[in-house]
Amino acid sequence: MEDGQGGPGPSTLQHARRIILIQYEARIPPRSSSFVWPSHSILLRIQGDLDQDLFENSKFEATLRYRTLFLRELCARLDAAVQEECAMLRTQGVDEIDHPEMDAALLERYVEVMASGSAGVASITPGSAPDTEFTTHYWSGSASALADTEAGLLNNYAKVTIREEGSAISKGTTGLRTWEAGLRLAGHLISEPTMITAPGTRILELGSGAGFVGAVCATQQIMSKHSDVHTFLTDMPGQVVARIRDTLHVNNLNSSTSIVEIKELDWLELSAERQQSQQRDDLPTINFLAEAKPTLILAADVVYDPYLIDPLVETIRACLEAGVSTCRALVASTIRNPETYGAFKASLASYGLIAEVVELQRPTLSSPESGLPDVPELSLFPSAHDPTMNGRVELLCITLG
Repeated sequence: MEDGQGGPGPSTLQHARRIILIQYEARIPPRSSSFVWPSHSILLRIQGDLDQDLFENSKFEATLRYRTLFLRELCARLDAAVQEECAMLRTQGVDEIDHPEMDAALLERYVEVMASGSAGVASITPGSAPDTEFTTHYWSGSASALADTEAGLLNNYAKVTIREEGSAISKGTTGLRTWEAGLRLAGHLISEPTMITAPGTRILELGSGAGFVGAVCATQQIMSKHSDVHTFLTDMPGQVVARIRDTLHVNNLNSSTSIVEIKELDWLELSAERQQSQQRDDLPTINFLAEAKPTLILAADVVYDPYLIDPLVETIRACLEAGVSTCRALVASTIRNPETYGAFKASLASYGLIAEVVELQRPTLSSPESGLPDVPELSLFPSAHDPTMNGRVELLCITLG
């Protein structure tokens, strides 16, 4: 895997290009400690491919703000790499005409974004919402069953694209962003794909929000080519359900009605229906759960409002009761408020549910040349989440007592 001079070979250079592309498409802040950059020497060797990799093949262009920030950091790193290489070559007596330079296409693109409004980056005030951004997350797998596949670096990778709303919280609608627990839950499922693709699997996701986890499940199920698998994405009526539809449309999943389905599910309404279930049989949510008969219930970042904890837990219990005998719920939570999360666990116990902490699995994308420090490994579904600042993610497996 090494070239004739003992340096990293083509597969390692391709890996370096791939991890940069995956993080760029996920819109990871390029200056954050979470962004995994190859070494300067590797970056210098792959710079000629990056303009094509990052800017010519993307279906969804990054916002001007992100492109400016990314190109600023990339060009700064390339400049440092060029300076290091030139200094070394000078000590070897190499003529300056043979010294490396920064890639002209990348430099020109950086000048263009600066000229077309880089002041907009500086003018964004603290607390203001950034523009709507499309983020795409990739994972390794056979993409032959998908109609829309990427060429080149990510040819054998599946993907899900989400339209992120920077202003989601300011609108009071937390369900329009992909939160960290959703990324971690999806990564956990991909680490053992039979959880979502085994024949007969029927997934019901609560609080689907932007629809990322459900879209990953549906995509994986389509690739499995099993006809008896299904994913239900559920959330509150209105704006959030509309966003789920948008996500399925963006990912060409809206036509796969035999696999994926969107349903409105109001936890408070379900609680009210359960109080009437002895007197009435025309209760739409209860009837839907009975028809869905899930084998696996999923939820991510749904524990945030103390007022909704009991309705959520009652909904989880109702789903488990409606499911098959082996049905379980996997609930991933970013613990931002320990008191709220503690109240959730207490409510689970009060409703007779058993909750066990499960170790989250997270596959990594490693260099073909193991142990090579120039190209670090990249975790699946990367993000800029800092557990010490933003809260750790915990996964619970919940079953009937």
